[in-house]
Amino acid sequence: MLKLLLMDDNPIDLNTATFLVLKEHTPLDNRKVEMLMDARPFWDYSELSMLPGFGKKTLERLAEVAIIVPPHPLDVNLCSLDELQSIPGVGIVIARRIVAGRPYDNLESISVIQGISSNLMYMFRQRCVVSEHHSNSGSSGGQSNIFPLDINDCDLDELLQLPGIGPKLAQRIISSRPFAKIEDLICVNGVGTNLFEKLIGFCEVTDVFADRSKTEVIDDDTWFTEGVYQDSGIDSNLSLPEISNPVMSLVAYEAALDQEIRRRFPLLISGWITAILVIVSLVLLDMLGIISVTILK
Repeated sequence: MLKLLLMDDNPIDLNTATFLVLKEHTPLDNRKVEMLMDARPFWDYSELSMLPGFGKKTLERLAEVAIIVPPHPLDVNLCSLDELQSIPGVGIVIARRIVAGRPYDNLESISVIQGISSNLMYMFRQRCVVSEHHSNSGSSGGQSNIFPLDINDCDLDELLQLPGIGPKLAQRIISSRPFAKIEDLICVNGVGTNLFEKLIGFCEVTDVFADRSKTEVIDDDTWFTEGVYQDSGIDSNLSLPEISNPVMSLVAYEAALDQEIRRRFPLLISGWITAILVIVSLVLLDMLGIISVTILK
């Protein structure tokens, strides 16, 4: 018979034991220990029989030295996708549907979600709870209701309490702030029409653009008119761009001047290239004796 790991005469808890403890004090080899740890948490021994290689003899020997202490019930309003998938029968699709429907008033609210059968609902009743302070219907308890939530001013933890919002989507919402109106939330990658309809009752947007618009208004005294510019001494024959608008800022004038210079620069370069080609052609023709070039002094 295998030796019991005694700590105050308590056997090993398969949900919390470390790799070394499981390897030294259970009949499991390295592969089975890793498999068991990856499949945790367990709620009863019947789940161990679903693991490859855990036959009747292995389970009987394991039961001599170890027990399963069920973990704390999952809060369906707070648990992650991975935690939801630890429940037998819950895959990624059902887990996402549950997260999208948050928050719930009570545990029975999830029974209407597509894909949750009566057997699976039995599992939820055994392993899950719904926190009272996350219920939509009241704020009784130690925590007040945070809704409606200002998505321009809330932090990551508060965003995670919204229905259908996970860590990645919450980070995208924070990166997209500020929002001018609540409808802008639907433009965030991952927030579709269905999720937006669920969020609309839990969110609000403060008018963060009101103060900004005031700071962007330029007083009339800071604008320059055509008469403000002094004669720079540049010959008027250069035909600088005329100001068609009687009121133009200095920045706008400089931009127009720069644009005109860029437009004429290729013409200037092409003129020089043409002149050089003509001179080189004349020199070559003179060297070949085709024409005679005389330089007048």
